[in-house]
Amino acid sequence: MSNNISPVLHLSTREMHLKRKAMWDASMKNHGAYMDPETHLFSEAHLERRACPACGSGDHSFLFHKSGGSYVICKQCKMVYLNPVFKDDVLENYYRNNHTLQGETVAADIEFYAKLYRQGLSSIEQHIGSAGRILDVGCSTGNFLDIAKSADWQCHGLELNQTEAKLAKAKGHNIQENLLSRADFAEKFDAITLWDVFEHIKDGHAFLKEARKSLRPSGVIFVQSPSRDALAARILQAQCNMFDGLEHVNLYGMESLTQLCNRAGYTIVSYETVISEIGVINNHLEYEDPYLGFSKNAKSLFGMIDEAWIHERKIGYKFQACLQAR
Repeated sequence: MSNNISPVLHLSTREMHLKRKAMWDASMKNHGAYMDPETHLFSEAHLERRACPACGSGDHSFLFHKSGGSYVICKQCKMVYLNPVFKDDVLENYYRNNHTLQGETVAADIEFYAKLYRQGLSSIEQHIGSAGRILDVGCSTGNFLDIAKSADWQCHGLELNQTEAKLAKAKGHNIQENLLSRADFAEKFDAITLWDVFEHIKDGHAFLKEARKSLRPSGVIFVQSPSRDALAARILQAQCNMFDGLEHVNLYGMESLTQLCNRAGYTIVSYETVISEIGVINNHLEYEDPYLGFSKNAKSLFGMIDEAWIHERKIGYKFQACLQAR
């Protein structure tokens, strides 16, 4: 299946990001409750410092501040992560009481997201053979589960946000409002999915260890997540929406994800990228707002770099990876 998924299929870059701006603005509003008014960074009372969550190294370099948070890069595996980061109890409380615009945003642009969902399901089925039992972690209002159910998967979800969990339950999905470590399932799963969720999990190593308990022997963990390797992230850096300062605590790339999987006892059995962000980059190169600029060119950079070139080099905006326990 082609991974050349782009906003130009149905919306201009500007139109798509105007629709998403409400979600970004709501998140930024929530940040204010945790901010130190003098430093304009998050208050130390909410924070803790840590080593690299991918490889465990304590050797890192400061990159930039963004929306109250501080991003660093690991000198060993090149992982980009928030340091300091919110304490576990503070972060969990934030998500339980966060806005509900994620599900609404996806539903409003379901054609775009459905293409991503189907591509992910196809990748999963290549490794396990056919539809089976699936668990979507951080399922929001169940938009992915809707697609999976229509493809004959037996669907379950985890969602901390009470309002979004209620909406997913109303669709008939089996939803628990809990973390994976506290959830209770009668049977194991053929696939566990994390759609734009893994970057929110502070300790990916602990999560992968815990997930193994809920996976059948030949099962897979599927991850879609913003990639620190992305061409857009490298060019825009602090201006890139990938870096939100609070929720996106870990930004993996191929190297750091490989190191994490090696530590946790997993193999990456497939890895590709989706979403080129060519339109966003062209806005930036034209000295316009990357997301709200008026560039109409979302097909190539300088007439030389197109989506195929970007995805061949695994530098699209997000990666989709399937992991199997060894």
